[in-house]
Amino acid sequence: MSDLYDLIVVGAGPSGASAAREARRLGLRKILVIERQAWPRAKTCGGGLSPRARKLLKENGLWDRVAPESYSIQGLRLVSPNGNEVLLKGADTASVLNRRRFDAILMQAACEAGAEFRPETQVGALLEENGRVAGVKTADAEIEARWVVAADGARACFGSDIRPRAYLHTMMGWYEGVPFTPNVLEMIYDMELGGHYGWLFPESERRVNIGICMEKTSLDGKSIRDVFERFLDKYYAARLAGAQQLGVWKGYPISYSVEVEHHAPPGLLLVGEAARLANPATGEGISYAMLSGQLAARHIAEGDRRGLDRPWVADQYAAAIRKATARNFKAAHFFRRHGTRPLNLITSFGSNRMAKNLAGETLAHL
Repeated sequence: MSDLYDLIVVGAGPSGASAAREARRLGLRKILVIERQAWPRAKTCGGGLSPRARKLLKENGLWDRVAPESYSIQGLRLVSPNGNEVLLKGADTASVLNRRRFDAILMQAACEAGAEFRPETQVGALLEENGRVAGVKTADAEIEARWVVAADGARACFGSDIRPRAYLHTMMGWYEGVPFTPNVLEMIYDMELGGHYGWLFPESERRVNIGICMEKTSLDGKSIRDVFERFLDKYYAARLAGAQQLGVWKGYPISYSVEVEHHAPPGLLLVGEAARLANPATGEGISYAMLSGQLAARHIAEGDRRGLDRPWVADQYAAAIRKATARNFKAAHFFRRHGTRPLNLITSFGSNRMAKNLAGETLAHL
């Protein structure tokens, strides 16, 4: 069956592009990535590349493509819930790159590796055959595949996880002309955000994005736009006075889970936020998206090499993502519930080097 794909990936974000590229590297021949939006597309996200994300990019030979276009982060302005403030400065360990460009770089690398790409194509349903997923249905065709990877993000349509989804709610905007300390991002743990934070991420010498994230329960019936407006008035009113807002404020959900599980019918693997892989405390998901995409491809390829069935592949993949994420997610959950109180104490020491190191290490390893 020459029209049978080895792998169809639904979604062209970091998890989908990583799965496609890794699958090609490991010898899968016919790979199709389907993306519902026109490409490249805007993505509402702060664009922060954590130390973990940068490490993955370097390991996969992609950092040299990303680094020249990203903005280097070498410090952190940290504001605790009681208003204490500390400036942490150190090595070049993080970066910021607008997601429209970052995702395009990763998808281009997947195409160069041999993946086929179809943007502006909506997957409406999965094809099923003898109790397993056997491809996808679009408006124009039924496309068969031995495997399907769902990389369709926080509002994932596929999978069989019956647990209620937990979301962090966000609101953000982009600005030019906001004064900021070069190469320093800002994280502000305001009491109204309920254990989460607001941020300023520099994207270039003139452009920044500013946003907040919080759980729905912390909103307590309030509008997140109203919360964001109060946050801007409280922390950035003077600095925004002479700035230019670029476009409108945008919100997006972040799907996360403290207990990492994988629930999907045979022949389907979930990656990235489709598998609820985002940090419960910080909302960071890019590194987990790339890693889970790679792990999915590796287990599919290993199953092929050893002639193992789909349930074995799914079980091994589930174990791998648990091993890779569970410790970090549980630590992040603990920090979210209890860690902001110690931040008050740590930041109260101001310029104390030990306190600064402790705060920096805690946030870097969530």
